[in-house]
Amino acid sequence: TFDASGWAASRVGVCGNCGNPAEDEVKRHALMIGVNDYGSEGALDFARSDAEFVGNAFRRQYDRTVVVSDRDATKTAVISELEQLTLDLNKGDVAFVYFSGHGSCAGGDHAMVLPNWDARGRRGKSRILTCYEIASQFAAKELNWFFVLDCCQQEAIDFPVWRRKGKDCGNPYIHPPLILSSCAPGQLSRESRNQRHGYFTRAFVDALYDCEEKTFMGFCASLDQKMEELRLIGEQTPYLQGWVGACASFWPQW
Repeated sequence: TFDASGWAASRVGVCGNCGNPAEDEVKRHALMIGVNDYGSEGALDFARSDAEFVGNAFRRQYDRTVVVSDRDATKTAVISELEQLTLDLNKGDVAFVYFSGHGSCAGGDHAMVLPNWDARGRRGKSRILTCYEIASQFAAKELNWFFVLDCCQQEAIDFPVWRRKGKDCGNPYIHPPLILSSCAPGQLSRESRNQRHGYFTRAFVDALYDCEEKTFMGFCASLDQKMEELRLIGEQTPYLQGWVGACASFWPQW
């Protein structure tokens, strides 16, 4: 079920029947997060426009899509948006989270670095929100989570750590997510001034619409091709981890 060995290897053995509801019954909600404004922690140029770009693509396909950015993308605000987005989702429905900004790692998990502002508009130290925090908080709903992260990551996710965390906190079952990172551990996720987007984000959206084979595997092959066209193979390689079958049909046209 879990494969943390990288993009190419993780494309083997997609589950074709994972007990999800019928395709026409699946609800899909998405949250897009983009953060440029990190102040002295290192501002970015196009993370906000990345989130808006992906949001525009998903609005035509998803039942509900929300975009939050910069000061509106604090940890408290993001969790609140997720609570609202998942209210009427049920077992087997798709919850998609896209993030563009700075990334970090925390105890064998990928983390989104989010800005921190108080009620008076004063900046505090940025806070992190991990994929595990999200999946565990909403575990009881048994949703199919798909995280797409356009940010640097230092290490692969340690899924056994996820299971140990769940057991320790009395939640032994954490529905496994699918996580697509813009680069492999140790690589940098880059922005393009010509395209005014992250290289990966542009390739991700183009691959959704241009893949010849309308399946998740066809999308993977198309994304590989888009990254190769950008001459980034070996420098920035998309990295897929988790349970591929859970979100093999996250895109309604497939």
